[in-house]
Amino acid sequence: MKNRCSFILFPLSFILLLSTPLLASEDFSLEQEISISLEVLESLAKLKEDPLDINSATYDELLLIPYLSPVLCMRIIHYRKKHSFMCT
Repeated sequence: MKNRCSFILFPLSFILLLSTPLLASEDFSLEQEISISLEVLESLAKLKEDPLDINSATYDELLLIPYLSPVLCMRIIHYRKKHSFMCT
C-alpha cells in the first residue's frame, strides 16, 4: 500500500508543480515580505478546523482550497475516477 501511495502522490505533485508558473524575476530571498489576504487566511483556518477528504470532496468543495484553480479541481476529480483513490 505504501508504494502505491507514493506512486499516486508523485503525479499529483508533478501536476501541481507544472500548474504553478515560475517567474525568472521572482525574488526568493528571506527578506521578501509575504502578503496573504485575509480571505485566504480565513479559508485556510476553516480547512484546518474541518479538513476536506480529497477522496470524496466535490468540485465545489475543492474550489474552496486557496490557489486550486478550476482546472486543477477537475484534474483531481478525473484522477480519482481513474485511480479509485488518493493517499492523503
